[in-house]
Amino acid sequence: MSRATIWVTVGILLVTLTGCRQTSGWRCHGNNATQAKPMFVPPPPPTAIQTVPVQPIPLGGFPVVPPPPSPGARIDPLAPPLITKSPPPVETPWQPAERADPAPPIVQPRVQLYAPEVLEKPADAKSDPLKQPNANVPTNFTAVQKGVRAGTRPSLDELDWLRDNAAASVIHIRLPGEDDTADRKQIESRGMRYIAFEVSPQTVTKQQIDAFIALVRDHARLGMFVYDRDGSLAGPMWYAYFRRGDFDSADAALLRAYPLGLQTERAGQHRDMWQAVQSVVSGQ
Repeated sequence: MSRATIWVTVGILLVTLTGCRQTSGWRCHGNNATQAKPMFVPPPPPTAIQTVPVQPIPLGGFPVVPPPPSPGARIDPLAPPLITKSPPPVETPWQPAERADPAPPIVQPRVQLYAPEVLEKPADAKSDPLKQPNANVPTNFTAVQKGVRAGTRPSLDELDWLRDNAAASVIHIRLPGEDDTADRKQIESRGMRYIAFEVSPQTVTKQQIDAFIALVRDHARLGMFVYDRDGSLAGPMWYAYFRRGDFDSADAALLRAYPLGLQTERAGQHRDMWQAVQSVVSGQ
């Protein structure tokens, strides 16, 4: 056998033993041919996940598009969005606190009070009837309302007080036909107007009560004083005034009329006048 024939035979054996492949993809057949085992190649390590910061939206502003992520970075889809209405914080470099000088002591300002300055001259009581002084008011006088006082028959000194404190009118409640010459003379001599109002338990009516209410209202603005001899007539009339004029309840009218002469338990003219007025006011 020639040397060339030997080399060809050896090559065919080697190809058959190693299980080579032909260029067309078909394997060489042989009884002892084996397949190559697959090799595991580990994947490359993952890159770090980069969370893209979301720009805060200031109050009243518009959203700002965040900057693009760096090349090769992964975006975490589960990262919560950052939504705020406050402006973004501004970081300032830390600086050591400066030692301040001690604050000067607080000196309270001095308050000096002066005497009050008189801006205008006080008005004279006689020139303004509504401005009546309350000093030295006689104990016989009881204030009913603004500009109205009441009581029993005043003395001469009390008449002088009424004159000096701008009582323009004096109303005398008396029985029909009773002599009032002395009362009229003393009151009119002091420059005040005298008015006689006649009433009795037998003659009192709703018309008389309404006339008394109108009389008081007409003269209250200029100042007035109402009186009778002992309160037996004036007390019940004031009760009627409070009931029909001021629309007070029965209890409230009683409380207001007691200091003005009303005596519901006293016999005589006090009781007779009280029962007559009460009957008229209640409509019986």
